[in-house]
Amino acid sequence: MQDRNYRDMIGGGLLVLFGLWVAWQAWSTLDIGSARRMGPGFFPLCIGLILAGLGGIVLAGSFVQSAKMPEVDLRACVSVLASLAVFALLLETFGLLPAIAALVGIASLADRTTRARQVLALIAVLCVLCWLVFRLGLGMPLPVLKWPF
Repeated sequence: MQDRNYRDMIGGGLLVLFGLWVAWQAWSTLDIGSARRMGPGFFPLCIGLILAGLGGIVLAGSFVQSAKMPEVDLRACVSVLASLAVFALLLETFGLLPAIAALVGIASLADRTTRARQVLALIAVLCVLCWLVFRLGLGMPLPVLKWPF
């Protein structure tokens, strides 16, 4: 039995499905227009079709190559998803900086080789960058630090 490149097969299939879904959404809900007078749905339709085409190329290539199915690290998946959920829950309640600190702290549990000093440095750098970009640069009304009690 020949080994297939299941990683590319799954990835290419998901790209095809997502690209076709984007194209269908653009086609069914937005005005497409024409190449001379493009409507708001023209660009999403083209991007969806291009994405589906590239996914088809990846999918077709998976039948030619052979590779082992990669092992799924459950710890990494759970920690990354949990960090996103905690970020979403903490952002409005406690503010941007505590949400970023929790996001980075929980997501760092995905890698067993991460050191505490690296995590603290990353938290500090990301907090400063997010404050500069979102608060000062874009002027978004995100609370930086908030105490709800």
